[in-house]
Amino acid sequence: MDQEKIGKFIRDLRVQNNLINAVADTNSTGNIIEAQKNNSSAAVTINKSFTLKPNGKTITMTGLFVIESGNVVITGTGKITKSNNYLATVRKQGTGTLTLSGPTIENTTADGHGLRVDAGTFTMTSGTIAGVTYGLAVTEYCVSNHTINIRGGNIKTTSTSSTTVYAVNIANTCTNATTTLNITGGNFYSNGYAILCGKKCTATITNDNST
Repeated sequence: MDQEKIGKFIRDLRVQNNLINAVADTNSTGNIIEAQKNNSSAAVTINKSFTLKPNGKTITMTGLFVIESGNVVITGTGKITKSNNYLATVRKQGTGTLTLSGPTIENTTADGHGLRVDAGTFTMTSGTIAGVTYGLAVTEYCVSNHTINIRGGNIKTTSTSSTTVYAVNIANTCTNATTTLNITGGNFYSNGYAILCGKKCTATITNDNST
């Protein structure tokens, strides 16, 4: 490998242990952010494309993790977690895409939500999304038409309640946009309800395991 190619590879493989600093340092499509230790991060807003690898480590969010634009892939092992308020640990809004393939996104706060989708496209191929009352949610804050593709993985609630808890909650309160929900795989666990597809939701389900 010549020196120019080696240099490009090093620039494209961003190895960091602090999410905010890593995102700020990532300025090229194709960059990889890979955690090197467990770490805590305040609020971060994403407007670029990259791959995030928790790398078997735990990234603890103390603020919002918001993806406004760009194409973000969260892959590998490890988890992104939050325990200080019920607002979703990760939020997809604006344009672009979010793909989850492997890691866990969780919120352990009372009434906590794991992932919220307000706009754009979210695709899940593997991994876990867990919240106390909602695993994956679309709420009244939805801003434009969006698509959710569930092809594998686990989505669950951890509440012992049997009411008002949903593994997937696409609420009737989302009146500003439509949700297209495509489920071709995955497992859905809840003591209450597995999937709620509200008034402005269209669902195509060809394979799921709901308990």
